[in-house]
Amino acid sequence: MALVRKRRQINLRLPVPPLSVHLPWFSFASSTAPVINNGISASDVEKLHVLGRGSSGIVYKVHHKTTGEIYALKSVNGDMSPAFTRQLAREMEILRRTDSPYVVRCQGIFEKPIVGEVSILMEYMDGGNLESLRGAVTEKQLAGFSRQILKDYCNSYVGTCAYMSPERFDSAAGENSDVYAGDIWSFGVMILELFVGHFPLLPQGQRPDWATLMCVVCFGEPPRAPEGCSDEFRSFVDCCLRKESSERWTASQLLGHPFLRESL
Repeated sequence: MALVRKRRQINLRLPVPPLSVHLPWFSFASSTAPVINNGISASDVEKLHVLGRGSSGIVYKVHHKTTGEIYALKSVNGDMSPAFTRQLAREMEILRRTDSPYVVRCQGIFEKPIVGEVSILMEYMDGGNLESLRGAVTEKQLAGFSRQILKDYCNSYVGTCAYMSPERFDSAAGENSDVYAGDIWSFGVMILELFVGHFPLLPQGQRPDWATLMCVVCFGEPPRAPEGCSDEFRSFVDCCLRKESSERWTASQLLGHPFLRESL
């Protein structure tokens, strides 16, 4: 006789306690702010060469004819679908209003209504692209990333099961846990992944699937930093990747960890 067991429903959402203060997405200027051109007109800049091409336009490296200042100019052609036009309008509105050290600064927006062309003048990021910067991430760099991440709350709700904490896989066990402790686990996995160069919970090259992840995260030992790293970094990772959510350090505690203090 076959026995049928009701499948257990896994709840991936936990109630998030309200923050004591309201945190905006970014520091916005007035919603009625005019187009930002900083006194620069389209005729003031000269194209030097192409930085990249996309399906909807081209990004040029340009310089200011008078000051010699270097910028990036994103030119979008006029043959656009209504959906893309709406997306571009949202992007321009965000660029007009956003003032954040983590977002490329908009220096001007030039529109040509007759031909339907829009050009966005942005600060030029001269550090290279991610592909050219591939390689081992040093502990000092990781400490810098960590300080920036831990200093602020995140207002968005996004993620993947690959970075879920043990209590998120087991909804019954996570009912009374601190939901922010789950973020610390995810943060620890990400930092360790940056250091070792691959997803640290599975052998290199193995793609994570739900069943494998649940077994590794819930029943295996937490990953540890490899040999050759500093004791401070190993301790920092261990403070993030503790199976019991109540034992994980908070963001405030991690900011005071020797790994971050000694790398200043």
